[in-house]
Amino acid sequence: MSNLDCTSDPILEELHAIRRQLHDECGGDLTRLAREMRQRQESSGHTVASVPVTGTHASEKHLCGTQKTVPDDD
Repeated sequence: MSNLDCTSDPILEELHAIRRQLHDECGGDLTRLAREMRQRQESSGHTVASVPVTGTHASEKHLCGTQKTVPDDD
């Protein structure tokens, strides 16, 4: 695996800026943010897929301090 430079990805920078803006608009209240995102989702008219929540496996590696993971090559 090559070294990942997580500080120079313009897409991630834009996503983080949007996340910060949404967080600030809700006064840092994550419950309010989740409620508003659900309302926005429901009123969009788009089909939304529900994905079951699963636990993490001990052998998963975290990339760049995010929740995105990849399994070991075992």
